[in-house]
Amino acid sequence: MYKKIFSTLLLISNIFIYCHGQYGADDTYLDSIKNNFNYLPIYSPQTSYIADMVLLYQGGAARLPYTKDQIAPYIYKYNDKGGVDWLFDGFLFLEFKTFDGYSFIQEFFSREPHRARKNEWEKHLDKVFEEGKAVSALNEVLDDLSKSGFKPKRKRKVILSLPEPMSGQKDWGRLNGRKMDFSVDEDRLLALRWYIDEIITRFSNKKYKHIELAGFYWTKESDDLSERLVPPISQYVNNKGYILNWIPNWGPHRGKHWKKRGFNAAYIQPNTFFSTGNSKNLPRVCTYASIHQMGLEVEFDHNLSKASYQQKLHDYFDNFEKYKVLEKSAIAYYEGGRQFLTQLVHGDTPELKMLYKRLTDIIIERQRRVDEIYLREHFPDTDE
Repeated sequence: MYKKIFSTLLLISNIFIYCHGQYGADDTYLDSIKNNFNYLPIYSPQTSYIADMVLLYQGGAARLPYTKDQIAPYIYKYNDKGGVDWLFDGFLFLEFKTFDGYSFIQEFFSREPHRARKNEWEKHLDKVFEEGKAVSALNEVLDDLSKSGFKPKRKRKVILSLPEPMSGQKDWGRLNGRKMDFSVDEDRLLALRWYIDEIITRFSNKKYKHIELAGFYWTKESDDLSERLVPPISQYVNNKGYILNWIPNWGPHRGKHWKKRGFNAAYIQPNTFFSTGNSKNLPRVCTYASIHQMGLEVEFDHNLSKASYQQKLHDYFDNFEKYKVLEKSAIAYYEGGRQFLTQLVHGDTPELKMLYKRLTDIIIERQRRVDEIYLREHFPDTDE
């Protein structure tokens, strides 16, 4: 009964979040602050030099497996000169739930009957590292391109999400012969460190030629856990040579303390695509990102088939151009779990084809500029 009440309240809260975007906060103070375009840099070690990071929801039973054919359109497109133009240089593989009853984060436990256990954590990694799919497919597509004479200047980067060790869970499983108790923070940290080590080992054992593991993603979007668990996890990840990044929503906290928490990089979700009305809040979001040196997120989902939502995506591009996000900031891309592929790559209307061209033109130009920076830094005495 209590779980049903909690689930209903959380659902109402989420509807409010997505419908109102601003979560009821007064953002008018941002109108009087000058935007100095001091974003999370487009090319920096903070992001492991990822300029354009796409979020690929993968692993749950209802998701695309991201075979070679499915992931290839995220990596490149052919141009009219017979060459290849490069698209996303960062690939964040993430998941919230298994779709057969188990949740990886507390928010979705309100909708699923069970918290994910060690068994589900391991099965998820099996999906992520399955041959011919997801991470392996990404490497295979790049290998095929390389054999055809097309090779990006830089290796593509992979970020993998961390599940939330949910407070109070006592059925997660055992580590080092001891049953974990997630009412104790040290046990939660032990589980996360084990999971991080498992990812690093699996990735290393695959010996991928064309991709690199860049780091990890903190899946929980609000601040309440990050103050306690993130600093030690960030230190653990950094000591191993990886980054920890985060994409908080446009909620009450909005991630302004991300540096203090220990994240290497943070991107703010504008959430205007999901709100009612127009995108008038986008200039304020850009200013907020500038104040707190955050990157920004482009957002769209299945609603892109509707004209009003197509305009919302244009609004992102217009504002991100006006406020120099496209020029200066690292960007994450939320595409609603396959919508870049289904709605844009395979779009069958002039409007969707126009959006696909506009989005890919933006990414291609950003990648070209980042490649130039990379070449100047690494090969200053060559004309390459």
